[in-house]
Amino acid sequence: MVGDLKYSVRRLLRDSEFTTVALLTLALCIGANTAIFSLVYALILKPLPFPTPNRIVQIYNQFPKDGFDKFPSNVVQYTDFKAHATCFAAIGLWQQNTLTVGEPGSMDRIQEADCTADMFDVLGLKPVVGRFFTPENSRKGNEMVLVLSESFWKSHYNDDPEVLGKTIRVEGEAYQIVGVAPKTMETFCAQARFFRPVAWKPEDVVPQMRYSCSLDMYARLNAGETPSGALGRVLALERNYYDSAGSGTRRFLDQSGHTMGIGTLQFERVAPIKSALLLLQGGVLVVLLIGCGNVANLLLVRANRQQGDLAIRVGLGASGATIARQLLIESLVVTVTGGILSVTVACGSVSLVDRYLSVLLPDTPPIGINVPALVYTAAASIIVGLLTGLAPVIHVLGSAPATLINRSSRSMSGSRGVRAMSGMLVSGQVAVTLVLLSGAGLLIHSFVNALSIDPGFDPKHLVEGSIALPIAYQAKSQSAPLQ
Repeated sequence: MVGDLKYSVRRLLRDSEFTTVALLTLALCIGANTAIFSLVYALILKPLPFPTPNRIVQIYNQFPKDGFDKFPSNVVQYTDFKAHATCFAAIGLWQQNTLTVGEPGSMDRIQEADCTADMFDVLGLKPVVGRFFTPENSRKGNEMVLVLSESFWKSHYNDDPEVLGKTIRVEGEAYQIVGVAPKTMETFCAQARFFRPVAWKPEDVVPQMRYSCSLDMYARLNAGETPSGALGRVLALERNYYDSAGSGTRRFLDQSGHTMGIGTLQFERVAPIKSALLLLQGGVLVVLLIGCGNVANLLLVRANRQQGDLAIRVGLGASGATIARQLLIESLVVTVTGGILSVTVACGSVSLVDRYLSVLLPDTPPIGINVPALVYTAAASIIVGLLTGLAPVIHVLGSAPATLINRSSRSMSGSRGVRAMSGMLVSGQVAVTLVLLSGAGLLIHSFVNALSIDPGFDPKHLVEGSIALPIAYQAKSQSAPLQ
């Protein structure tokens, strides 16, 4: 086999045109598959880096008759579920904002998140430095504290453990730093640079505000609980409220078709793009299939062209199995080399994907070429090598040694069997390509139609801008005349 390997490398270097075409084909096909698989693995297959992530769920309202299949929650539901839903080990509220941070004259707009103290328990996290919030910080008057993200702590405070007790001015108000959240927190929310407590007054928790929805709710299930079982308990609590509510509230709930939904965190995060991702993975697999057919056809034609060399080897006593092994090793050398080159293509593709992913899923951290993706590339290279090497192997094993010698002595043109097999490969490539092109054409047509929708105004030369002012300045400007 070592001898066959050296011989295959020499022959491939000698036949540079075939080798170049085959390597480029495989690098593009396997590279595209590696890039999309990296995306699918990072968003769908890879478990979230939290303790028992399958027990973390999102709880949301649904108003299907009004067209809202997923609507936020609020403090009233939070306190009700926390007090009576025994299926949850912890329940937390979450809301993201963009706020002005810094002293007057040097302010920045920074993404942050407001959450309850339970949110860190839901995710199962421990602080890197200091502490997280306490339930007392959710009371109005005790909320002027914040927790930094680890990235913000490193970029703005150089990992200084003495950061505790320092203040940051947010929206014109001074907040005291009490802790630093671990890097894992950024998997849940990649944009938030620090976290503030969600705070309310006791008099704000009134039944009339139950559906004033502005906060996302997450929970950690108790061991042994399932999302469907937790949903039943939540629906029972909503039914209790419905039975005690006034006629106006009941009419609103009936007309909107209100119900509740619960889904695991990983499922809810990727649900908007899961179908598109799987469709994209299927598309690049079809491209890989087309590439396999192309390389297999090239190998078959090449083997037929080299019948003279094969006939000499048969004449010197080589068996059909020996020649078949040499052809398979040659195919594997081509595909494994193509797989190595495909990693470069995949890295460039992943960088492009990250650019669009930051728009589609802004809370998702950048993806990269990870170990599972490399394993996928290696497996794809070996499988493609075996599949593409079958065509010439079948051709050789299907011919008796004497027939191979006679065929070589008569002419170098392809035999009827070679032409038939080559025709089957080409027909398969064309058929699969037509299916892929038809689907791509329909998607492009739909996209063009979406872009051609008349917005009702002329968007040319329009510029949109905004001025961000701290809340304190906004309050002053509302009472002062415009200058």
